[in-house]
Amino acid sequence: MNPPTQHNRPQLPDHFPNGQMPKWNAPLLNIALVIGIGVLSTVILSSTASVLQPFAISVFFVYLVFPLVRILSRHRCPKLVAYIIATTTFFIALYVLGYMMALNLQTFVEQIPMYAVKINAAFAYLEQISERWGVLDSGETLTFRDLVMALPEGALANWIGDSTTSFMNFAGNLVLIAFFMLFILLEVERLPERIQLAYGLTRARVVTDLIQDINKSVEQYIILKVVVSLVTAVLSIIVMASFGLNLFFLWGVLVFVLNFIPYFGSIVATVLPTLMALLQFDSGWSALGLGALLTLLQNGIGNVLEPAWQGRNLNLSPLLILVALTFWGWLWGVVGMLLAVPIMVSIRIVFEHFPTLRPYAILMSNASGLDNAEHKRIEELQQKDQRRRFTRE
Repeated sequence: MNPPTQHNRPQLPDHFPNGQMPKWNAPLLNIALVIGIGVLSTVILSSTASVLQPFAISVFFVYLVFPLVRILSRHRCPKLVAYIIATTTFFIALYVLGYMMALNLQTFVEQIPMYAVKINAAFAYLEQISERWGVLDSGETLTFRDLVMALPEGALANWIGDSTTSFMNFAGNLVLIAFFMLFILLEVERLPERIQLAYGLTRARVVTDLIQDINKSVEQYIILKVVVSLVTAVLSIIVMASFGLNLFFLWGVLVFVLNFIPYFGSIVATVLPTLMALLQFDSGWSALGLGALLTLLQNGIGNVLEPAWQGRNLNLSPLLILVALTFWGWLWGVVGMLLAVPIMVSIRIVFEHFPTLRPYAILMSNASGLDNAEHKRIEELQQKDQRRRFTRE
């Protein structure tokens, strides 16, 4: 069979320009690739949640434990012993915290009959107001059960069930988390040697410097976030104790945990103690005063102190934060909502340290074109890039 010549070669359809086959549109191909990777990652994260959740929590805890390891190492404590002491101390603190919370919950259960009486009295008062304004007909009653039934079917039960399941999973995975932490700490110690063996001395120095910069930024964010949450919780405990609120330690722990959930967490951490005060105190003004002080405390620390301490580390777009809370909450429940912002901040910090990914880090931020601090931050990163290129060459 003769090969096709210029005369007998098949002609391409007219809609192919210049008689050439069309090329792939690079932007569309990149978008399709990103969507495919996102869907695949979501499936993997969902199907392996029982393993990845404890691992993510253990990585978060390692950043909290590592400063104690460094302190012990400075006092000539062997690294393995320092890891064991730091991890053991951390979990003893968790156990003491859990034990005190259990005592507070036991006290709450014992006081439920007293609160039930006050709840019934409050609903009787609401009935009078509702009848006066014509919301209820004469003789109709309003009970707590009516409010629960007004919620979407199964909403309250699902919320309580999800929260309880997340807490029980966390408690049941403590041993696995401890093992993850110990092995992560051991791997961190050996990683520089393996990098040097894999890349050679010159390139290994560049890689290790980059990893150290990323770890330093992530560690700084996590530790400062924990410190800010702890300060908020301690001050809230002092305020609630001064008002004589019952279970103030339990509410303080709740403030500490919910402070990791932006926007919604601070609202819930303020509303719940205020509702408790309405049940406990005879005067509604005391409860409103407590709620006002807790709100002032949350806004003062969240809008003034935390940005000053954190600097540019928590410079995330508010829309991105809401999307992250929704996505990780849907994917991993309460644990996902608590880890959503630390995960997104860590991703942004990693993106910042790679020139090709830095534009995405800027898009993830809440910076504007007039943000001098963000310009300074980018210049510092570019100077580090130049030093790394000089070292590599």
